[in-house]
Amino acid sequence: MHRENLIFDVGAHRGQDAEYYLKKGYRVVAVEAEPVHVAFMQTRFPEAVADGRLTIVGRAIAAHHGEVTFYRNKTVSVYGTVEPEWAKRNIEVGTQVEEITVDSITAQELFSQYGIPFYLKVDIEGSDLLVLEALKGFLARPPYLSIESDSPCLDNILRQFSTMKDLGYEEFKIVPQHLIQDQRSPMVSAHGNSCIHKFEPGSSGLFGEDIEGPWLSASEAIANYKGIVILEQVVLALRKGILSGSCEEFMRAFGHRQGWHDTHTRHSSAR
Repeated sequence: MHRENLIFDVGAHRGQDAEYYLKKGYRVVAVEAEPVHVAFMQTRFPEAVADGRLTIVGRAIAAHHGEVTFYRNKTVSVYGTVEPEWAKRNIEVGTQVEEITVDSITAQELFSQYGIPFYLKVDIEGSDLLVLEALKGFLARPPYLSIESDSPCLDNILRQFSTMKDLGYEEFKIVPQHLIQDQRSPMVSAHGNSCIHKFEPGSSGLFGEDIEGPWLSASEAIANYKGIVILEQVVLALRKGILSGSCEEFMRAFGHRQGWHDTHTRHSSAR
């Protein structure tokens, strides 16, 4: 069985989401590879750490236990990754990357040690599927989970959906994360305590039934992503300097803003 009062914040960054989950009364396991962010969270949430409401796992999720290379992004801190191809892509769009060595933990170890959460948030820049694949070794499923979509690449998105469907997730919502500051915590929440909260840039925001809009089938969600992928590929080309700046201004005039999307999903057992 999953643990009703537990949330996993995998890719916690500086605790933007952990703060919201703690306000709602959940116990949080925050996983973060970047040592600078781990230290920041320890000073940001001393009481929650002391009383056991927040557990900070200062390690990278990887396919094996041990040490791994982490590509720290010195320009955009949320772009830190253990995936060389993601680091290369980040360099190509003009950000500065530095290699450091960090300890790792497998997702299987994480679930075995802390249990299966009520909500699983995964945002670890290219390694997200490692976490989902690990769930196949357990009988229980998180009723709700979210995963960062690799929106410039439709094939990667299709692999994510295939894995989620194999795990029993059949309903989906697509959330534009670059608009997260427009979200408001509902006065009456479907999950945990209701609270007043302002979502910081880079946070994942609302989850589960609190997200506005209908749940979509996999085919409906993928159809939406096909349009998103085209726009993201154009913007990526702009950032690489392949197209002129005037083209980017043209796209912005039509309401497109560069950012990423999260796929939220509800397990069939949560209906």
